[in-house]
Order: sequence, then C-alpha cells, then structure tokens
Amino acid sequence: MNYLTKRLNLAAGLCLLIGAGLLFFGLQRPVTLVVDGKPYSLPSRAFSVSAVLAESGIPLHEADRLSPSLNASLGWGAAVRLERARPVQILDAASGKMVSLLTAERIPANLLALAGLRLFPADRLEWNGAPLDPAEPLPEAPAYLLVYRPATPIEVTLENQRLHLTSSQPTLLGALTEAGIHLRAADHLSLPAETPLTGRPLQVVIEPARTVQIIADGKTHTVPVNAETVGEALAQADIPLQNQDYSLPAEDQPIPPERTIRIVRVREEIVLEQKPIPFK
Repeated sequence: MNYLTKRLNLAAGLCLLIGAGLLFFGLQRPVTLVVDGKPYSLPSRAFSVSAVLAESGIPLHEADRLSPSLNASLGWGAAVRLERARPVQILDAASGKMVSLLTAERIPANLLALAGLRLFPADRLEWNGAPLDPAEPLPEAPAYLLVYRPATPIEVTLENQRLHLTSSQPTLLGALTEAGIHLRAADHLSLPAETPLTGRPLQVVIEPARTVQIIADGKTHTVPVNAETVGEALAQADIPLQNQDYSLPAEDQPIPPERTIRIVRVREEIVLEQKPIPFK
C-alpha cells in the first residue's frame, strides 16, 4: 500500500509539474513592441501595457507617447507603440526668441502650434538649413533645432513700376532672386542686399544699371554703370584718366543722352635737338 501511495504521489507531482510548465509557457504570447518606429518581437506573459514595459526594462517619461494607454490590457499578438520625447528648440527668426519643448510630437506644424506660433502658407520652416514640409513627420534624431521664418511683405519699385512680393527667404537678395529679379553688380539697391527678412514689411527701390560706351585707346568698351556723371561712370568702369588725359564730356558733366564717352590721352614729351651754330 505504501509503495502504491508513493507511486501515486510521484505521478501526481509529475502531472502537477507538467501542468505548471504547460501553464507557464502557455501564457506566453507574441507581443510587438515598436519604439521610435523600430519594431521588436518578444514573447511575453504580461496582460497589460505597463507590464510589458516593466518586463522589457523600458523606462517611460511622462512626455513620451504610448499607444495603447499604460493601463490597457493586451490580447494575443498585440502591438505596443512607444514614441520617446525629444528636446525640440524652435527659433522665431522674426523676434529672435527661442522656444524649448520636450515632446514626442514629430509633425512640424503641430510643434509650431505647441510653441504658440501660427503657420501661414507663405511661411518657411527649416531644419539643418533645409526647408521642411510642415505636414511631414520629422526624421528620427536625438534633438531638433527648427527655424521658423514668417513671410515678409516687400514692395519693390523697379523702373517706375511697383511690385508686391511675399517671401520667407532669409535675406532681401534671396527674396528678389526667388521672384526672378536678378541683380547685376552695378545695380543699385536702396537697402543692403543682405538685409534680413523678419516678417516686417519692407520697401526697396532698385535702380538698374545702364550701359555706356567708353571709347579709349582705340577700343570701344560697353559697360553697365549706375552713375550720373562721366567721372562716376569712368570710375565704375575702372577706366581712369591719367596725368593730362581728359574726357569728352568732362568728368564733372552728366552722361550725355547718347551715353558715349570719349577719352583723349595726352602724352607729354621732351625732345632734345642739336643745332650747329656757325663760329664767328
């Protein structure tokens, strides 16, 4: 009897052990954990999101984005998505102010909204010096520094015509080039070409260079200048008068209507001559 009892107890213990093992492994289910867009497959016996994170040893920051929520239960083959918060700095180029955020948000337009900045269609948003699509998620990075450039209205007066531009380029020159207005070196701007655009309206006058013909040393030079007088035109053309040279018209005269200037070179020579004198 004792022998039989021992055998039965042994069999019962073995069955209990096998059942516990089956129960242990049977409770394991496949779970997909997606962290910052990278999927990881792992077997888990956890029944909630919080238990999966604890089991995986992944810490959670209050600014992280988690789906499903931390206390949600998990079924067979569940997926848990975790987007970690990243430091984001947004520089407002108009005011020079910097806004700092710690967020899991990756859509640039939403980041601007979190920073209290309104984005209009002509505004420009940059990351690493390149423009961003405000509706496209940012690529993965440890941190972000975004530059927000609000569009600047610009009134351009060019050859008695007024043009109205709106640009989010960094400088006035960039805005003019973007609008198809290409400046030559001799053109005159009422504002420096590198004037920064800050969102405040600008007014600029462009005086385009006009060509003059300068006849000098047997050659005709056609040069674009932005000058009122003959002397200014010669200086911009880098064709100076030397010594006794003079120009037609004179240096202090306005450029003539036909826009032709002649340079007369004057050469001074000393000639020594020997002349015999009869001896008396």
